Amino acid sequence: MIHLLERKTNAIDKDRDKYEQGIKKLDEAKILVDEMQIDLGKMQPILDQKSKEVDVTMKHVRQEQKDVAIKQEEIDAETQEVEV
Repeated sequence: MIHLLERKTNAIDKDRDKYEQGIKKLDEAKILVDEMQIDLGKMQPILDQKSKEVDVTMKHVRQEQKDVAIKQEEIDAETQEVEV
């Protein structure tokens, strides 16, 4: 009977230790997540600015592509005139 009680007590202690370790890991993870959220908050203005810069650059690239396409059409038309 006493042996059974000791086994159950040991099993309960072991389970309790596992739960305590799990809680400790969750607390550590929460701290890391909180730190990352702070870092992200600090980076957000930079990310917003970079996003705006990319938008401006993409608009410029699209316009240049249109201009190049128009020039290519003009060159193709002149090439056909010269060949005729």
